[in-house]
Amino acid sequence: MYEFETQPYDHQRTAFNDSWAAEYYALFMEMGTGKSKVAIDTVGILFERGDIDTAFILAPKGVYDNWVQKEVPIHLPKRIKRKIMRWQPNITQTFKREFTEFALPKFREKDTLHIFIMNIEALSTPKGAETAL
Repeated sequence: MYEFETQPYDHQRTAFNDSWAAEYYALFMEMGTGKSKVAIDTVGILFERGDIDTAFILAPKGVYDNWVQKEVPIHLPKRIKRKIMRWQPNITQTFKREFTEFALPKFREKDTLHIFIMNIEALSTPKGAETAL
């Protein structure tokens, strides 16, 4: 079974056990109850099983940096090699190059979970929508 980096509370463990293998599932949990942890644990188990190699996280603008700086580092097991990339609205040549290397399979690091984190509001802009595709 999956070894958690941070032990879940009972309600998080129940949500994880009920949801991780489902083809579709929504976490209708109150703010502050640990949806992020459940989502990160789900990404972790699916990566370790070989079912995914990429996660695309959409979060509100006020908290998407939190995923990069806090949530993923705290909850994703250290044993999982990962590469995290954060959306930035000013698309520089460096960002384009890094995103290409991040997104295209021929450039990607093997045995590494790739996580792209974007604020959901970016989808309403042409640059954001194009990047998300």
